[in-house]
This record gives sequence, C-alpha cells and structure tokens, in this order.
Amino acid sequence: MQKSVAVFSAFFPPAYLGGGPIRTLSATVKAAPENFQATVITSDTDLGQSKPLSVQRNQLVLQDGFGVFYVSVKKLRCVFGGFRFARKIRPEIIYLNSFFDFRFSILPQMLTAIGYFSPKHIGVAPRGEFSSAALQLKGSKKRLYLALYRRSGMLQRVIWHASSDLEAADIRRALGQSSRVITRENDSDLPAHSSLAKFTSNESLRTVFVGRIVPIKGLHILLEALKECAVPLTLDVYGPEEDVSYSADCKRRAQELPDNVRVNFMGAVPNNEVRAALPQYDLMTFPTLGENFGHVIAEALAVSCPVMCADVTPWTARLAAGGGEVVEENTVRGWASAISRYAATSQDEREAARRRAGQCFDKWRGESVDAHVFTMLSQM
Repeated sequence: MQKSVAVFSAFFPPAYLGGGPIRTLSATVKAAPENFQATVITSDTDLGQSKPLSVQRNQLVLQDGFGVFYVSVKKLRCVFGGFRFARKIRPEIIYLNSFFDFRFSILPQMLTAIGYFSPKHIGVAPRGEFSSAALQLKGSKKRLYLALYRRSGMLQRVIWHASSDLEAADIRRALGQSSRVITRENDSDLPAHSSLAKFTSNESLRTVFVGRIVPIKGLHILLEALKECAVPLTLDVYGPEEDVSYSADCKRRAQELPDNVRVNFMGAVPNNEVRAALPQYDLMTFPTLGENFGHVIAEALAVSCPVMCADVTPWTARLAAGGGEVVEENTVRGWASAISRYAATSQDEREAARRRAGQCFDKWRGESVDAHVFTMLSQM
C-alpha cells in the first residue's frame, strides 16, 4: 500500500530562479520509492517574479509519477485551496522544503499544530537556513520566530533533514542538541558519469560564478579580489538579481576593475543552459559564505569544470582531493592570492585539473547513498 506524502515548497520546476533547493526537491520527488505517492503543493510563480509560470493552476497536475498542485499565491483563498487538497490526500508524511517560508512552511506547521493535518511524520529540510551566515540576515525576526517556535510544541514533532554533518550541527546549534535529525545527502538529477569537453587553449583565465546575486553567495568578495589580480582574466556571472541593491553594488565594483579583468553579467538562465555553458570555463569561483549542499558545485564537476570554493561546504574534502581548490581564508586577500596562483598555471596543468574534476564527480556519483529520505522519515 502506498504512503501519501504532501510536499510543501515555495518553488518547483519549471521555476528555477531559486537555485539548488528547487533542483534538489525535484530530484527527491522523482526518486521516491514506489511505495510512496508524493504530491507537491507549490506556488505558481518563480522567485521574485509577478508573472505566473506557464502551468495549470489550482488543480492537480500529474507528471513523472507524482502530482503537483500550483496555487495562485496572490490569492489567499487559492493558497488555502492547496492546503485543502493536501488534507484530502491524508498525508502520512508532510515534507517541508524550507523552515522560514511563511506560506509553505510556517502555515502548514501551524495547521498541523491545531490538528488540520494529522501526519504520522513531519520532515523539514531547512536547506542551509540555519547556517550562521543565513541566520544573520534579518536576524532579529528569525531570532523572535525561533524563540516562539521552541515554545510551540512543534519542535518535539519535527524531524529535520540535514544534507550533511555540517548542516546537522547548524540545526542542533540553533534548536538544541536534542533535535531529531536525519543526515542524508541531497538527491540530484545529474548524469551518472562526468563529461569532458574538448580543451580549447586560451591564454587568459576564463572563470565563472553561478548563483543568486545575494550577499550570502559572496560575489562582492570575488569582485574585490579581482582588483588585486594583475593577470588577464574574464569572469562571467550567471544568476538572478534577487537583491537589487546588492546587485547594483556588485556591478559598480565590476566597473572599477582594472583593464586586465573583464566581468560579464549574463543574467538568470535555466539550469540546463548554465550546465551547457560551464565546459568553456577553466574554473568556477564560488566564494559562498555557506552552503548546506552546493548543487552548483556538483553541476560544475559533472562537466569537468574545476571548482574554487570557500571552506564552508560539504565539498571541501572532495575539492581538496582533486575536484578543484579550497580557499581556506574566505577574504579578499585569500581569493586574490588563490586566483592569481591559478591564473599562472600552464594549459597542460589546467587540462589536467579538468580531468581531475571529472574524476571527482565520478567518484562521488559512484558512492552508495542511504535510503530515500521519505523512507527514513517513515521509520522515525
């Protein structure tokens, strides 16, 4: 007999501007074992957009063996219409793809607390929201909500899904050591094996940044570091300008760079287009302040693009072992030194780095994973 799972998320494909958490959730639902029937309750818009997605709204849409209910988020009655539909399927498991999202995490938990939903298991995947860097953003509001949450009684009911030991520690630090946490790496719809594009020789270093243009992704650190680089290089920036003022500041910094450095803001593009573009770069630079998983890192390695990343992700050991480079000092000075050093490598060394990046991905994909997260939740 199939177990019903209600999945709540602010965004779901074809939405893509929210980055890795959307791709992770899509892969998780697609990979659900046959004894689980998942239904996703989500919004009909993408991150920061007012125009609805091209989807059927306020009704169940069947795709790939699961259902999706896109609600018109501009109308509160439609949001609750999605909740009513979720109640009809009598979910044994409720799985929330965020902790702080009001519509698709806080409200479902409030409704569960008053008995509107009666699941046996409640799973919450905070997707990095409890990292120290993330908690500092709108910190006073988050601290107030966390204080209220601890007193609500929901903390005793929830099972937290951490994608790494690093995130599990963040959760327990924020909510207490007694919090029930299952640690399972995020699902991915990436290929089983890496690909290696034909290497094209180029004197100047070609680098790429992929991510939402928000402070936590650290683009400002990278741009300031490039001021201190004396070698010719190009940086292409892919990602939605989620924080308008921050994006404007980053563009201002880019305009102040010396003539040997060229920065191109490519805008937000669908994930498959970014992945298709990555093989043309020598290096992906990712000065993030914290990642619970780092889906974009896996995407780069999948096409044999080495990754230079701050030491704040679950990928540190893999990158240090051959997938790229780890910048232990996540500062302007640290990044300027690391990029300048990489830019001085020969073409043969860069080609060898590409091969190692692909091998890193293959080793990661070849490792066994735990049972599906829905299975793990059902056993708690």
